[in-house]
Order: sequence, then C-alpha cells, then structure tokens
Amino acid sequence: MLVEKIKIDFRCFLYPKVSYRHASNGVVCGVEVGASGNFTCHDGLSLSVQASESSYCEPRRNLQEYEDPTVYTHFEIALFHNGDFCNPAKQMICVNGEPLPEEVSSCWSKSDSVAGWVSQEKVQEIFDILVLKEELEPQDFSWDKITTAKSEAEAMLGWTLNGQ
Repeated sequence: MLVEKIKIDFRCFLYPKVSYRHASNGVVCGVEVGASGNFTCHDGLSLSVQASESSYCEPRRNLQEYEDPTVYTHFEIALFHNGDFCNPAKQMICVNGEPLPEEVSSCWSKSDSVAGWVSQEKVQEIFDILVLKEELEPQDFSWDKITTAKSEAEAMLGWTLNGQ
C-alpha cells in the first residue's frame, strides 16, 4: 500500500515577530512586525525563517495590520548547529550521517551566514527535508498579541509608533 506524505505548510508555524528598530546611534526609532520561526531539525541543527523590513525577504517590509505570513513570497533563512550559525556552502553538514542534499545547501553563498530571498517553495522543500515534524506546535498568529506588544513598546518609549 502506498502512503502519501502529508504536506505541512511551514507558514502555519511562524509566529509574530515584534522587535525594535534602532537608528545608527543605537536609539530605538520604531517597532517592526514580521514573521519568524525557529524549527528543530535532526542532529543538533535548527532552521530559522524570518521575514520583516530588516530581513532579506520579499516583500521587504513589515506586516500591515491583520496580514499574515502568506503575504511573503521569499524569506531569509539560516541554519544553526548547536546554537552556532553554520553555512552549508562553507562546511560539510551531515544529517543522519548523510551530507545535506544539494537542494538545501545550494541556497547559501560562501560569504553569508544567512540565505536571503529564498522562495516560499524552496523554504517549504528545506522544511520538508530537515524539520522534525513531531516537534512542531502550530502558532496563533494573533494580531491581539501584536497590538499588545506594540502598545507595551510605545508605553516604554513614551511615544506612539504611528506618530499620533
């Protein structure tokens, strides 16, 4: 009997990323809202997926109110081994005793720690190959949480983020 693998959309496991944006002098000048995910993989690896104004993604912008991560067509990704950046274009990385497949390692250049502007389809392919599905927990991409986090940031900074 042939068993068909069920596809799990990695975007269902991204969570809202609310982070501070700093000016060159270190002063907080805003808050960005994007999407983020950190996924446990085999053999001490983890996969990071990011999208926001400061990420190498498309569109390269923050999420607007009530948008979800499906607006992003390309993402910034990184691999970590036991917490440290690892670049499969520079070093041999094995999973279950086998080198990473070319479809994974080809995303990186030798000069970067992250791979930018990786298509949603390619991220999905990498996710399907590397991520331990039993470790996944669906995320509630809730704008209520984002609004609360933005309000807390505004209160801490003493100003409103949309200049009002």
